[in-house]
Amino acid sequence: MSTAIKDPPKSSANKDAPSLGRTSPMLSYFCVYNPTVGNKFDENNKEQILFYTAKKVVPLDVKLRQVGLAQALVNFTSAFSPSKSVQTVHTQKARLVFFQAEPNFWLHMSIELGISRYQVRDANGKLRTVTDYLDAELNDDAVEGILHAGYQMYKLLNGTFSSVLPHDANTASLQAIRRLKNSIEEFFSDWIWKWDFDRLESMLFSSVFNGIPMQPILRQSYLKIHNITETIADEMKLDIKHLLVFNKDNASLIYHNPQLALSSVQLLRKLIVRLLERWSDMRKAEEWRRTANEEPVASKKDPKITSLKSITKSFSQKNILSYFGSPSLKPTSAPGSVPDSPIASPEPNLIAALNVTPEIASDSSGTPSPAPSLRQGVFLSGLMKSALHDSGSDQQRHGNIDIIKVYLDGDSDECNELPQQDRCEDLQEYYFVVYKHTSQTLWCFLIPASGEHIESRVYDEDFYDELESLLVRQKIEDITAAINKDIEKSKETVLDIAKSYRCLYFDHETLAIKSTLTHPNGQLMDGSNRPKAPSPLGGIQISNEMLLLLLDLKKDFDSLPNTREVMTRSTANVWVVGQRIHKRDDAGDSSELPPLQGMDINSGDSTETEDSFEPLMEREEKIALSCTELYLIAAKKDSTLVDVKDDLEKLAHRMATSMYID
Repeated sequence: MSTAIKDPPKSSANKDAPSLGRTSPMLSYFCVYNPTVGNKFDENNKEQILFYTAKKVVPLDVKLRQVGLAQALVNFTSAFSPSKSVQTVHTQKARLVFFQAEPNFWLHMSIELGISRYQVRDANGKLRTVTDYLDAELNDDAVEGILHAGYQMYKLLNGTFSSVLPHDANTASLQAIRRLKNSIEEFFSDWIWKWDFDRLESMLFSSVFNGIPMQPILRQSYLKIHNITETIADEMKLDIKHLLVFNKDNASLIYHNPQLALSSVQLLRKLIVRLLERWSDMRKAEEWRRTANEEPVASKKDPKITSLKSITKSFSQKNILSYFGSPSLKPTSAPGSVPDSPIASPEPNLIAALNVTPEIASDSSGTPSPAPSLRQGVFLSGLMKSALHDSGSDQQRHGNIDIIKVYLDGDSDECNELPQQDRCEDLQEYYFVVYKHTSQTLWCFLIPASGEHIESRVYDEDFYDELESLLVRQKIEDITAAINKDIEKSKETVLDIAKSYRCLYFDHETLAIKSTLTHPNGQLMDGSNRPKAPSPLGGIQISNEMLLLLLDLKKDFDSLPNTREVMTRSTANVWVVGQRIHKRDDAGDSSELPPLQGMDINSGDSTETEDSFEPLMEREEKIALSCTELYLIAAKKDSTLVDVKDDLEKLAHRMATSMYID
């Protein structure tokens, strides 16, 4: 067992000096480039820049110099580390970040460091202004993870870059290059600017740990959900490859098909969170619309329309899903038909059009409206809107089908367990249908796009009626009632732990993550966009400094796999402790890890061979994938190291048991 105690960080700024203000780190520019596109021997080859965005207008020659510098840094550092390219470069005023998404395809961004200005007196007693660039407030793993997370989401919604451009990009047609540029721009133009580099907690959960909040349920409930997949496949003659069930509150995972890779579940959960945000925004827009008593059709000169457009701009056909930036996520109509715009839609009531149930829908007087037969929810993808319209003496039903396609690496964890360079290259295409039940559960279906006649079925409104009707007949309300009891038990357990501890639990094998860290406003910090709790949690509130220390501990674990505990203390005299628990420890095996190939531990002499380094890398990967990490931020400032270690032992058991339901 190895334990390390780190010294508390030292602040470079003089806290006693009068402060003149502070600025936050912000994105300077971001680009995607491939040096093999176009004429690679031309120094002014602008075709290699597939996408570029910056905080201000930048001339072409500056863009080329920035991309040229990025290539030079990559080429220079590759001479020292051929197997691993450069990821970050620190300068006095900026942090340069690089990520090779695919061979020859690079994501690169520059982040301006935050600045702190204060006044000090020199030797002559005169005041002078000192400027500190806050390099230590940006964590390398966090900013590197942003680019990796961005590419993974792009690939989920669009496929790989190489699927559009051939491996020999120099021979690509102008149409292929233009098509790739458009898809990259549609995704990254909005996505990259949504990151706030001063909010470390968002990067902590989305780009560093990148875990999946999991909701434990009873075995009986698990088996009932599993049987629903088979029933739907049999009765609808439909090849539903995978079923996932999430809790709407924090998008925690309730159920997933065991054959679906956890890395895919992780990405689909992020997509679910964005779909929930879209649905929530659409509800708010409709509520605002009803409050303003605005007619669906009005003159362009009406001042109300101007204000409405300013609020609901993101709900246009082009921008309603611009967060994802994927053509496949835009509202799509059946082949050969004209898609309806959500704002220009003839439906007078968007809530009714969304098939929202009595829990949400109401008439103009505010009285809940009765739901149609077998209506117990709303589709967040697929059949987005459905309403009845008078056409003479008959009523006709009109719907808007919003088809989402996703591209996944493989059907099982076998592909996910391979090293990064050997991952499955052939992505599988699925239709992603999401149904939100009134019980606040989300039922997500992955349907292979290659199935026979499947395209015509997913564009048919009757398909969604049949699917919802079948779910209702399976009495999912009874299943979810039992699940909701499990959810309440888990909430009570987490809140009980949060009263005494501020901690983060992460299992590398299952990607399960659980947190009792809190925002300055007292709300739980778990990486979700859950609504604010009515009563904030008391106790110590987590600052960026504490999160930076936590990330430093994680980096120590990653670089020193045999280390079991690392402890440090913040400038506020708060202990920050990390513990790595190997699965072998849980089984009671306290034996040391097996020696490396080519080393004799008895003699004490190393007999490394040329092949020793490869087993070392494989061994470190296995160690990292078979362990659980627990981080504790001690709430009592006067705690001793012995007290902290006792708390850590108690907490490890409580967090492990909280992952299961008795």
